[in-house]
Amino acid sequence: LMKRGNLAADIVRQMQIGASAGADGDGAESSSIHAAPKVSVKCRIGVDEWDDLDFAANFIRTLRPVCRRFYLHARKCVLGGIMNARQNRSVPPLNYPRVYDLCRMFPDCEFWINGHIRTLRDAKLVAYGTFLETNDGHIILNESEQQQQQHHQHQVPCELCNAPNGSCTEPPLVAPSNLRGCMMGRAAIDDPCLFHNVDRFFYGESTNPCNNRRDVMEKYCQYLEKTYPRRCCDSDERTTYEYPPPDVVIERDYCGICAEIYCPDAVLIEESIVSVDKEKKAKASAKESKPKIASRIIARSLKPVQGIFQGVPNSREFRRACDELGRRDSSCRNCGPGFILRKAMQKVPCCILDQPFDLAT
Repeated sequence: LMKRGNLAADIVRQMQIGASAGADGDGAESSSIHAAPKVSVKCRIGVDEWDDLDFAANFIRTLRPVCRRFYLHARKCVLGGIMNARQNRSVPPLNYPRVYDLCRMFPDCEFWINGHIRTLRDAKLVAYGTFLETNDGHIILNESEQQQQQHHQHQVPCELCNAPNGSCTEPPLVAPSNLRGCMMGRAAIDDPCLFHNVDRFFYGESTNPCNNRRDVMEKYCQYLEKTYPRRCCDSDERTTYEYPPPDVVIERDYCGICAEIYCPDAVLIEESIVSVDKEKKAKASAKESKPKIASRIIARSLKPVQGIFQGVPNSREFRRACDELGRRDSSCRNCGPGFILRKAMQKVPCCILDQPFDLAT
């Protein structure tokens, strides 16, 4: 679509009209296309042999009447089957300066940069510019005349950055004001705890909301329990396969499987009275019942935390538990992804869950 800018603009225009109609509750086109909910465009900065500033600028110029938010992956893409998706994410050289140039060329548009930003420090340098951070949190520029001259020598292929494939990942002196931030999606999947200090270090808050992995997991469990509630305690036959889930009537507080998490006192009382293994019976009954939460909901819910113990010894037990409970053992699926995650957490020693994050980012 980058090679067919007019078609891309038509598609975005129709999306804006549809979003506006949904917001207004009717099919009338909004008087201002930008008054509608914002539709953004994520694209590369070049395609095949169309790999220069003029091509990228012409594409944004064509879309500008219908879109003012652009997420730019700072490398071109190579089509025609020459490179697969993985290679296209790493082989074409990065060109951060081109993104900065586009920001300056279109001051009324908003931009986010993407491409191999792996740490919070890298993100802060790219989003804010080069600086020295004082003890009181103030930022001052740290640029000599020689360094300023070097900035103008950066180009692709870049010999100064010494990055793979001739990439140029030099941060700006001062980031353009319309460079709103950066994307770190791959890093978030691989190592979520990389962001434990993002509120304080990147956004300037006085504290972070979570101090250890248990804090993170507890908040995420609460989010999952609210977003995709348990379906083990209702008689509604509808299936939760997307958000929002069906609005069902909960008939009891817990079932024989999730009672150990959501009402442990009741489990202790029942175990003291009855000697049979109630959980095994409950699992057998659950396997015979209809799954009311789609497997894709479980998989989607557990994926963001698969790397939360990245670099921690003996963390395979957690991932194995997530796989066993979330994919292989259908008996507890109706208890919801929040319950499954809480069960998997039981495989992790408390000393690891409660270990404070290192703030020396």
